[in-house]
Amino acid sequence: MKGIDWKWNRQAMRILFLGVLVAALFTAMAVYKVRDQYRVFELGQELSEESRKYTELNETQRKLRLEISATKKVEDIRSVAEEKLGMKIPQESDYIVVTQ
Repeated sequence: MKGIDWKWNRQAMRILFLGVLVAALFTAMAVYKVRDQYRVFELGQELSEESRKYTELNETQRKLRLEISATKKVEDIRSVAEEKLGMKIPQESDYIVVTQ
């Protein structure tokens, strides 16, 4: 029987250890890259959602501004009608019912 060649065995163990270390390093880098890409994807989703909300809020603001301007116009018309033309909103006693 032949004895164990410890010198060759040590070299093989060193190579194996370095191989495992390099593989672990590449795996860690790959996991980091995937995690980083996933975070970019999540931020893109959040940005898309916030952009949609921003568009909705702008549309709501536009509608509210139109409503305010319409309300102001009605109030302006009412004040001109009451002050300059002597008109008033009819009361129930002012109604005349016409029947045939």
